[in-house]
Amino acid sequence: MATVKDMTSRTGSTDDVAKQISALKDDMASLTAALSNLIQTQGEAAKGRASAEIDAMARRGKDTAEMVANEAERLAAQTNDVIRQKPAMAVGIAAGVGFLIGLLSSRR
Repeated sequence: MATVKDMTSRTGSTDDVAKQISALKDDMASLTAALSNLIQTQGEAAKGRASAEIDAMARRGKDTAEMVANEAERLAAQTNDVIRQKPAMAVGIAAGVGFLIGLLSSRR
């Protein structure tokens, strides 16, 4: 049969377990908060890196578009010069291109 001493020792053990569970809950809450802060910090860092990369890509895109526009202007000026220097050749090329386009479109 259970004695008073056994009952006291069981109550003490129950109190110890309750304290350990309470400490475990506190530890879990601390870990959850720390993990949340870590995730938020890393998310903000990733957002900053992504934003910087987007800005760099936008600058590269603008630079490339500017280079293409400059090259197109240069080629247009060069084409105009060739047309002025050799108008008969320009008319012949235009007629040939028109003929080819006509052939391709009539075969449909």
